[in-house]
Order: sequence, then structure tokens, then C-alpha cells
Amino acid sequence: MILKRITALFCALTMGVTMTACSPKIKPVKSPDDFDGAKIAVQSSTTSSALINEMKNTMKIDVSEYDSISKCFDKLKKGKVDAVYVDSVVAAYYTDKSEDYKQAWISDEEEPLGICMRKDSEELAEAVNAALDVLFFEGSMDIIGRKYFGEDYIPARNVEGLKTFPDYSVPNGVFKVGVQMGYPPMEYEKDGQYTGFDIEIATEIATLLNGEVEFVTVSQKDIYNKLDSGEYDAIISSVSITPERQEKYLFSEPYAANAQSIVVLI
Repeated sequence: MILKRITALFCALTMGVTMTACSPKIKPVKSPDDFDGAKIAVQSSTTSSALINEMKNTMKIDVSEYDSISKCFDKLKKGKVDAVYVDSVVAAYYTDKSEDYKQAWISDEEEPLGICMRKDSEELAEAVNAALDVLFFEGSMDIIGRKYFGEDYIPARNVEGLKTFPDYSVPNGVFKVGVQMGYPPMEYEKDGQYTGFDIEIATEIATLLNGEVEFVTVSQKDIYNKLDSGEYDAIISSVSITPERQEKYLFSEPYAANAQSIVVLI
């Protein structure tokens, strides 16, 4: 009997040591300063990806890039990476009432989102800005924002009065919009339908421009190339307004507040 107890205890201790040795070691990440020596997941061809790859010039970071943000969070949940570097609008979605994730850090530098259009789309850009002003002024933006971000929703800007109302009709009554799906709560599929903050904003803008919206799904790496080739009129897909992008494209006024964020396991 004593021998059996000793054997059982030995087996339990051995199993515990083996499990500990096999368990992934998570490096605590509380800010980008902790990226040195860490494994970080980002979605490829995004602002987060560009920024963290710049950091690799001065830090040793093991960056794992995936074609969808859901894969990044899947790797985090499995302990394959130490953190996910992502837009705060997406971080809020994944961490809200979550038992798995928490937002460890959010940047003080704002990166508001804008609607991206070709440089030859001045008339459309003017009409889109006027449409956005209507949505802010009449309260539709606030209603949609609270639907996807809850009571913590903060408008990107305040519009206290309308300078003009959209006096523009999209060609053939169709407003073609490029979107990269799978980026909740901004644009994703639910029950076979496109949904999300960007999806509803695009639909409202199309109505104000006397047309209907037509979504063209595209990968993140091709989203600008297909705008250049004229496959759609605008990108409404969580595009951060950056000086580099403004050199090449027209952007609307900000329609959503955003910043870089870090998500870790609880």
C-alpha cells in the first residue's frame, strides 16, 4: 500500500513538472516598451503592422503577422503569442466583458479613422464630408456608435451646425465601397450578412448621396490597389488617417476615434 502511494505521488509530481515545462511562457507586456524579446501578433498590411515593424529596428521583437485579426486573438488565447497589437476600436470589442482578454495599454497618440478616396474624387469627397456632418449633427452617428461600442462610445468630433447638405448623387445610384471583412466590430459577417460600424455608416452615406451601397470585399493587401484601379469609389474599412496616406489619397474628416492598443490575456 505504501509503495503504491509513493508511486502515485511520484507520477503526480512528474506530470506536474512535465506540464510546467511544456506550458508556454508568457512575457508580461504592459506597453510597447515591453515588446523587446516578446512575441506579438498583428494583422498584416495594417497601421499596427507598419508601426511594429519600425520598432524592430531598435528592438528584438518576434512579430507574427496574420491575414485576419481573429487569428491574432486565437494565437493569443492559445498562448502562442504574448500580446496583440491592434486598433483600440477592435481591442474594445474583444475585451468587453471578456473572460480571456484585457486591454493592457492604449496610445496617447490618436489615429482617427477616415473614408479614403482617390485624388480625382474631389466632388465625391465634398459630398461624403457633408453626409458625415449630417450623421453627426442629427445623432445617427451616436446611435450607431453606441450600438457597437456601448456606453463608452466617444464621437470623433462634434458638429454643432450644418454648413451644407449633400447635393450630390452617386453615378447610377450605386455607392461602391471597398471593405476588408473579418474586423469586428467595424466590418464582419453575422448570420450570412455584412454588419458592423463601418457597414452601417457606409449604408447611411449612400442613402444621403441618393443611392444604394454596394460592398466589394477585398484583402487588406489589395485594398488600395483596387481603389486605384477604380473597382470602388471609396474605402470605408477602418483606415487610419496618416500623413503618408494623405499624400496619395483624399480623406474625409474623421468619423471614428481610434488609437493603437495592446491586448493581453487576463
